[in-house]
Amino acid sequence: KLAAWLEEKDAKIQAKKDGLTQAEADARAKRLADEKAVSDKRLSDAAAQEVEAQAAEAAEAAAEEAPATESSEATEEAPAAEEAPAAEASEEASEEKEG
Repeated sequence: KLAAWLEEKDAKIQAKKDGLTQAEADARAKRLADEKAVSDKRLSDAAAQEVEAQAAEAAEAAAEEAPATESSEATEEAPAAEEAPAAEASEEASEEKEG
């Protein structure tokens, strides 16, 4: 009688351990799945932001290139006009240092 009771008790204890181990494994798997979902969402959000940033940079570059080609003739004339005042300003600055 005692031996049967001990075997029954051991079986119950083992079943409880197996149940706890299975519950632990299930909880761990659920946490891992949740963390993976959050991680995937972060990666997709980051990728979307990067694509938007690249698109914005491309749009800005295109916007800068279009007016730059139109005003390239004006910019070619502008350096010649800027050089003269710059030369005068440097002469004035050197005179102020001497005086």
